[in-house]
This record gives sequence, C-alpha cells and structure tokens, in this order.
Amino acid sequence: GLTFLHEHKPDKEVFKIQPDGTQEFVDWPDPLYPCIVVNIGSGVSVLKLDASEDGKEPYFTRLGGTATGGAAFLGLVRMMTRAKTYPDCLALAQKGDATKVN
Repeated sequence: GLTFLHEHKPDKEVFKIQPDGTQEFVDWPDPLYPCIVVNIGSGVSVLKLDASEDGKEPYFTRLGGTATGGAAFLGLVRMMTRAKTYPDCLALAQKGDATKVN
C-alpha cells in the first residue's frame, strides 16, 4: 500500500505536526526508504522499512509494539475512569503524575 501511494503521490497525505499542533503538508520523500511506519489498529506495530535489492518490494523489520490497540485502551480507560472519549483520556493523562505509577 505504501509503495502504491508513493508511486501516485496523492496530495495532502504526508504532513508534519508543528509544535503548536497544526499540520504542515509536505511533499512525498524521494527516495521513500528507509522509513518508519507506525500502524495503530487492534494492536500497535512500529516497523522499519528498507528498499529491497531489486527495488520492487520493501522489506521490514519490526522494531516493537504492543498487543493493545486503541479500542482496547479506550475500553479499559472507560471502565477505570470517567473518561468517555480519547480527548478525555488525554486530559486525564495531562493531570497525572507518571512518577507515582509502578
């Protein structure tokens, strides 16, 4: 999928998040590889993609991740706190103190 997108270079698909939280759209990088892809779904995977020797298909190395994805996270937070939405979770996290968690 990423190779297909890179070949067709659709507008407004690649962006940077600025310090103030706004998005700045940028051009597709060339060459595309190496790059890091983070996939968030039923779990989270962090992958490093590299170009293959033949240049056709990239190969990847899994750098890490978790088995708990966004839906499981939000479900647990809903059960344990008053938060109902992801922004609610972020607001609670900003008030928390990570030094008091073991």
